[in-house]
Amino acid sequence: MELAKVLIVDDNQDLARALELRLRASNYQILLAQNGSSAVALALAERPFAILLDLHLKQEDGFAVLREFRSFSGLSVVPVLIVSADCSALTQQRVLDAGAHCFLEKPVNHRLLLQILRDIQVRSQNQDCLKAKADSHSA
Repeated sequence: MELAKVLIVDDNQDLARALELRLRASNYQILLAQNGSSAVALALAERPFAILLDLHLKQEDGFAVLREFRSFSGLSVVPVLIVSADCSALTQQRVLDAGAHCFLEKPVNHRLLLQILRDIQVRSQNQDCLKAKADSHSA
């Protein structure tokens, strides 16, 4: 059985590595990118079920990267979880208005992150099941 893929986009290698180790221990396959362009290319090639995106990358603004993810039909429905130390109410509202699934404050609460990822997986499985039933009834 293939593990669910999570793409981590963060230019802070220590933080990305810590997230990677924790998520691997929880049976997720981890993809890593340090900038937006490599993240989009990796996401298009690997089709992760969720993306963790740092809001403040050195080369790009996280909002621009989120817009780029949303511009591709294959990625537009992938939940993007924004992670940032900038946790002002304004930033959190901008993140949600931009189409992110949710906002997580750095350092990320691992228990909360796992719960969010599990919820995304369950929702995705339920949608797949409903689609399969609908397809079988229309055949």
